[in-house]
Amino acid sequence: MEDELPPLKLLFSARVKIYCWRLRDALEDAKLVTDHVKLVTDENGLKMTGKGDLMNADIDLKKEALPTLEVQEQTKAVYSLSYLCEIVKAAADLADTVILEYKSDMPIKLSFEMKTGSLVYFLAPRIEVD
Repeated sequence: MEDELPPLKLLFSARVKIYCWRLRDALEDAKLVTDHVKLVTDENGLKMTGKGDLMNADIDLKKEALPTLEVQEQTKAVYSLSYLCEIVKAAADLADTVILEYKSDMPIKLSFEMKTGSLVYFLAPRIEVD
């Protein structure tokens, strides 16, 4: 008999459903200039920002471009692009959409719904030091 781990109990303040190809393209664009991406979600949409030494990447996905956008408060967090890109790359061929759920400076939950089940990843944030 295998012991099962209890599910993580996290409260999220932002829930965004996005097409996998759109998220993959945005992350790959940000990866050209930096190794981490800042996600900011508010009632207007999702913004991804990457700041490099020579260039910046700013990707704005307006509310109208997202199948689902639920925001309790403005939510900001920074995540590693190498991990995010690998997660999305691994699951993008299996699912059309992904649900991003996160809270400021907390882990992000990525849920990929497929015909035969679901695939869920959690990624810890990168803590910014001001």
